[in-house]
Amino acid sequence: MGIEDYVRVLGSNARKTVRECVGLISEEGQRSWIQPSHEVSEISLRKDVNVVWVTDWSMFGFYEADFGWGKPEWASVANVMVKNHVTLMDTKEGDGIEAWVQLEDTEMPYFETQIRNFVSA
Repeated sequence: MGIEDYVRVLGSNARKTVRECVGLISEEGQRSWIQPSHEVSEISLRKDVNVVWVTDWSMFGFYEADFGWGKPEWASVANVMVKNHVTLMDTKEGDGIEAWVQLEDTEMPYFETQIRNFVSA
């Protein structure tokens, strides 16, 4: 199989999974989960609100994925276009967590101070 075949199979499976998940979420489920999430996202964009989003991707198994050319040596997140965002990921060895921190310049000193206090405690 060539790369095009892998991409086609992966895309087909992703579309199938999305269709199945949509079927599992009832209209009521959409209102109870999606609407509040959307409202929080909208509020977080306001200048008078300070939100730090934290996402834990540590259980996704990025280092176990093999698309035919071997498992990755390193996985990372691309530039997430969300203000004040932290993404947690497993290390390749699986014995630690990497924290990808994207904060505004004005927020970083406070974050660094808090991390230092946490680590020294």
